[in-house]
Amino acid sequence: MYVSELRGMTIRLLLLILLLPAMANAGWLKPARMDLNGQQRNYSLFSPVAKPQALLMVLHGGHGDGKGVARYTNFRELAKQYALLLVYPDALQGHWNDARSATGNGQNDVIFITRLAARLGEQYAIPLERRFLVGLSNGGFMSWRVACESPQSFSAISPVIATLPVNQASHCEAAQSINLLAIMGNADPIVPWSGGSVKKGRSSGKGGQVMSGLKTFEFWRSQYACSDQTEQTMLEDKDPDDESRAILWQAKGCRNQVKLELLELDNVGHNWPGRKHGWLMRRITGNVNQDIDARLFLLDFFGLKPVTE
Repeated sequence: MYVSELRGMTIRLLLLILLLPAMANAGWLKPARMDLNGQQRNYSLFSPVAKPQALLMVLHGGHGDGKGVARYTNFRELAKQYALLLVYPDALQGHWNDARSATGNGQNDVIFITRLAARLGEQYAIPLERRFLVGLSNGGFMSWRVACESPQSFSAISPVIATLPVNQASHCEAAQSINLLAIMGNADPIVPWSGGSVKKGRSSGKGGQVMSGLKTFEFWRSQYACSDQTEQTMLEDKDPDDESRAILWQAKGCRNQVKLELLELDNVGHNWPGRKHGWLMRRITGNVNQDIDARLFLLDFFGLKPVTE
């Protein structure tokens, strides 16, 4: 076997390890089920407090599940401090039906996600204005779909490492404004910052056409009738060794005072900001920004403050 073939097999295996659920124990998560039109849908829960003050739902990427993204994003460390109810739904067969033709599987995942949020919100007495949705990669594309088709179900939505699918843009009424924060690396080897085709393959994504990062931002700026003014801020370079800077784009004068922001991570790939990766994983998924702790950045955007120290 050629050395190049061995290298290719190694890279594919390592990327699958990243995308598939980690093997570590996730006994802190509570498994649960929901019947949706006669079909069983699974999800996991975690809350270290008796009366959580906010609901945070996180959607996993392709080939993954809720337990895997729970460990990867590690909101568990902040759940008690912020009194969070963490919710991790599972897609069927590891992929959300996110409006790209490549991921179409006939499942109405919008209904699953929004009904689950509504049910848990009522069960734990968490008002709509304190229900939030975050999605990574395939889960990020899925969160764009929720923002377009059911924006009244959450107070704010944040797609991470996922720009807006072209197919979704033509089915996006956005009748109700919802706070949006997109987080994207401009050197992503799977979801192209410049738009075009998502990388397709067993060790990457499902394919499909997406808008560029900036066109995604401009699309929503138009949807929300924002002013021509956009504020662009270079954030503090807390870790000069990460070879990356964070640039925050903020739309101004939007309808109903909605917040619309894009966090562009320069020289960053397909990964969760602030998470440590070894050199080989960085070679596969790209560089990682260490200036930003994605968890704290998101909670701040959502307007959440610590309730315990």
